Amino acid sequence: MLAWDDARNNRFILAGEGSWMCNAISIYEAARQRTPELAQRLNHTIPPKGPVRRNGVTPCWSLAIWKFCTHQELAKDFLRFLFEHEQFNGFIKAGAGFNQPFLKRYDEHPI
Repeated sequence: MLAWDDARNNRFILAGEGSWMCNAISIYEAARQRTPELAQRLNHTIPPKGPVRRNGVTPCWSLAIWKFCTHQELAKDFLRFLFEHEQFNGFIKAGAGFNQPFLKRYDEHPI
């Protein structure tokens, strides 16, 4: 069957049948909650390189302030606050790594 979903991929890895999956962090989080000893042996990596190049999908998100916003300075203050290390660290922890940013500063984050 040609089908894909995170839950099936998670079961594949958590059952000890698989060794690599191109999937979200949900496998690690599921292992952390259900089988902590397996979670300690899991890690994340870039996809293997094929015969021509390395392909992968990287989700990303961004924030913006509309030009027509009536409180632009307040919105900018909020974004500055959100991206301060203390607040952003809490944001990453609260999301259990699902919102890990692509910022070098967070490469070694414990989550």
